[in-house]
Order: sequence, then structure tokens, then C-alpha cells
Amino acid sequence: MFWNESSVNHLGYSKEEALGKLSPEIFFEPEFLQAEAERLGAYLKKPLKPGLEPFQEIARGGFRYRNKCTLLSRLGERYPVELASTAWFAPDGQVEFTIFMARDLSEDLVREERILRQNAVLRNITKSANTMVLGVAPDGVIQFWNDAADRLLGYSQEEMVGKATPAMVHDPAEVAAEAARMSAELGQ
Repeated sequence: MFWNESSVNHLGYSKEEALGKLSPEIFFEPEFLQAEAERLGAYLKKPLKPGLEPFQEIARGGFRYRNKCTLLSRLGERYPVELASTAWFAPDGQVEFTIFMARDLSEDLVREERILRQNAVLRNITKSANTMVLGVAPDGVIQFWNDAADRLLGYSQEEMVGKATPAMVHDPAEVAAEAARMSAELGQ
């Protein structure tokens, strides 16, 4: 087992305390180990005991592995991580060893939560606005349609979102006139 500075900082065990002395099982929640034994056992079509056995099977089989879980520190702190592994193959094609990596997701989760809150605020503002607000994807299909658009144009969100383009609610002659004006302005 390799034990880097990040492992020391997050899990609270020195390299001397960890290498060859600690079972990696102590860093995982029992529920995660049980679920992984069931999930990987179903994939491999054989029963696996919760704990190290599923990860040993990954190492023996040279499988790539990726999953999100929570690691537990010496002090009981919980760290959300993305756990990944890849096999290191010897020249004869046999698995020489497996590299397991845990990427701390704490900052990612904080960022995601902030984005979700900002999106909720934006949704509430646009939903309650008296001004029509449309969100249009690069392909021109409407992705957002607020209540004011329902009232002003008479189409429901269900009719428009993901199905229509703004061209459906514009006067074709007005669109042509605006296109000609803009082309002249841009010299095209």
C-alpha cells in the first residue's frame, strides 16, 4: 500500500502507522463495503464477502473501477471521494498490482451546492417575473419558458420546452425584416 501526504492529512494516520499495519477496510463505511460486495459479486457472478474481497477481485482481474463513497478518518471525519482504480500490467500481461486513488470531492460538492442554490434563485426570479423569459439552447430549441410567457403568448411550458424554437412565436415578416436590417448593418 502506498501512503501519500494527502492520505496523512485526510485520514490522520502517518505512513509508519498505515503501511503494512492497517486494513483499508477501516476507512470505509460498512454499508458501502456491503453494497460493493453485492454489486461486484453480481457483476462477477459469484458471492463476495464485504470488506477487502471485492477490491482484491478488482486487483486480480485488472478491472477499471470508479465509484463515489465516503472515507472515514481516524477522528471520525467523513470525506466524500471518488474512488478509482486501474491495473498495472507486467510485460507478460499479468496484473502486477492495482493502483487505487481517492479524489477528495469536498470542494466539488460545495461548488455544486452553490450552483444549485443560484439556479434555484434564478428559477424563482424568472418564474415570478412579469416579463417573458425564454432560455434557448445553441440548437435553437427552447429550454426554459416562464409563467409570463404562458400568459403573454398562450402556449404552455409543456408545449414549448424541449420541443419548439422561438420562430414559432415570431411573425415571419418581422423576422425577415430584422434579418435584412442586421445584414445591412453588418455589411453582409
